[in-house]
Amino acid sequence: MGKHLRNVLEGFAQAFQVYPSRDYVYPDRNGFAHDQAALRGDAEKVVRHIKNNVGRAYVKQANASPRTKR
Repeated sequence: MGKHLRNVLEGFAQAFQVYPSRDYVYPDRNGFAHDQAALRGDAEKVVRHIKNNVGRAYVKQANASPRTKR
């Protein structure tokens, strides 16, 4: 029964934030701007890779022999 009581009390403590969470990361100054810049860089990198892969697929298709056995 003591284990259940402890679980209930810990649940209430988390619900009411009796003690601060140690896992909380405090945001730094201009955190949103840094995140936005990082996301923009990631998006540009993804788009560049997609364009390269699409270009390679079209080159392979263009180099394929038009005379295929049927």
